[in-house]
Amino acid sequence: MVKRTRFAEYKDSYANYKFELSDEGILFMQCHTRGGPLHWEWSSHDAMADAFADVAGDREIKVVIHTGTGETYNHSWGSPVCCVASGERGPNGLSNGWMTTPGGGS
Repeated sequence: MVKRTRFAEYKDSYANYKFELSDEGILFMQCHTRGGPLHWEWSSHDAMADAFADVAGDREIKVVIHTGTGETYNHSWGSPVCCVASGERGPNGLSNGWMTTPGGGS
């Protein structure tokens, strides 16, 4: 069973998610990192699951508008740093370089 929540309980609980709720029950959920595009890290990913659980438990929400900040939802989607394709495929069918970071790790 989903826990019951209220907007006031979670609206300021997440560093990477800004919430605004209209009187009509429309929730605006904006992802960001310090006001800019979201840096997709373990902490922001983990917090997203908790944030959506809170939203799901809020029975006053009628519509959710989920968006990012800036030109992209995620600051590194589509950048050569994040999406390097090595040409080799791993066991899951993805390129071995699909999550390459600036330091060369994956």
